[in-house]
Amino acid sequence: GSEIFEDIQSWKYDVIVMYNMSQKITEKQKANLLALLERGVGLVVLHHAIANYPDWPEYWKIIGTRYFLEDVTENGVKHPKSEYEHGVDYKVHVEDPVHPITKGVVDFGINDETYKGYTIDPGNHIILTTDHPKCQKEIGWTRTYGKSRVCYLQMGHGDSIFADANYQRLVMQAVKWTAEK
Repeated sequence: GSEIFEDIQSWKYDVIVMYNMSQKITEKQKANLLALLERGVGLVVLHHAIANYPDWPEYWKIIGTRYFLEDVTENGVKHPKSEYEHGVDYKVHVEDPVHPITKGVVDFGINDETYKGYTIDPGNHIILTTDHPKCQKEIGWTRTYGKSRVCYLQMGHGDSIFADANYQRLVMQAVKWTAEK
């Protein structure tokens, strides 16, 4: 969870990989995470970490999306609760085959949980898509925040996806790419 950001004085890592679904983050933890991103520490956000910190708008800016855990109306705009579905077979399309994260990966099929109904920041560089109706089209992207490289990959629910060589390669290459300054 967010406890990792409680004390960053001796932080020695180049990349943060989030696979949590934490709802709470203190003001100190927020400030420390932002400080790490200003230092250029990379950030890889996997699967349900899209729904972290639903009450912290800056997190949505960091990761380039907002997943709605409930129906929300803001500035007169209604956003219905985002959707998910377990055990969906779908095809992943490599939208940007020359990006370092997708290098060597070609379109592939998987069985995984899908998400739908989240926002997409226009500044995101889309690297992975799908055309499955139970899933949002944009399922992988990169962006920058502060001095940090950020990558989000929607896939990541369970044993079958963790064993998938394409997924393993995407995560490995995302860690390497976000670590670069």
